[in-house]
Order: sequence, then C-alpha cells, then structure tokens
Amino acid sequence: MSKSEKKKAGTQEKEFDKSLPVKFTDAEIRMLKDALALSTSELIQLEDEKAEQNKAIGEEIKTVRSDIVSMAKKIKDGFENRLIKCKAIFYPDKDKAEIVRTDSGEIIGSRSMTPDEYQMEIFS
Repeated sequence: MSKSEKKKAGTQEKEFDKSLPVKFTDAEIRMLKDALALSTSELIQLEDEKAEQNKAIGEEIKTVRSDIVSMAKKIKDGFENRLIKCKAIFYPDKDKAEIVRTDSGEIIGSRSMTPDEYQMEIFS
C-alpha cells in the first residue's frame, strides 16, 4: 500500500464521483470543433426553413383574414354588389328614362334621356 492509500487507525474511506474540470486533449478539441461546425450548419438550415414556412403560413393567414373581413362586411351590410341585368324604359314625351332591374322589376332610378336615345330607331 502506498503512503496515500494507507488508512490511519480509526478512519474510514468512501469513494464518490465529483464533477471537476478536466482539460481537453487536442483530439477532443478537434471533435468538438467538427461537431460545432456541423450543428451550426444545421441550425442555419433549420432557421432558413422556418423563415420560409413562416412566410408561407403568413400568406395563408392573410388570405383567410381577408376572407373573414369580406364575409363580416357582407353580413354587417346585408348585401353585396353583383352584376344584375337591367333595362332602360324610355318615355320621350316626359324626357325620362327609368332603369329597372330585370330580376325583380324594381325601378332603381330615373334620368333624363340623352340626345342619342332620342335618335334611336324605336322613336323614328
């Protein structure tokens, strides 16, 4: 038994693990550098992919939000503008033209007749 391993009379020993600083070898440092380079490259790639996905999701969110705003406006207003066939009914003796919706027969306006309308074939 070495001097440090000798037990003193009346003493006891117990072995245990303790975290202590250990200087890296050159080989360990090379391995850490390689691993760091690989992890850095992977991180950059993942961040780029995340940015692309966020952009795509952001565009989808904008589209859905736009749909929601449009539908909410329609509900709030109670109508939307659509192309509806209309016809003009001319009353040359009153210098008037009435605009009528063909889907409902509702008169939606009236105006004075234009000079060209007086020249139409039906009045000749």
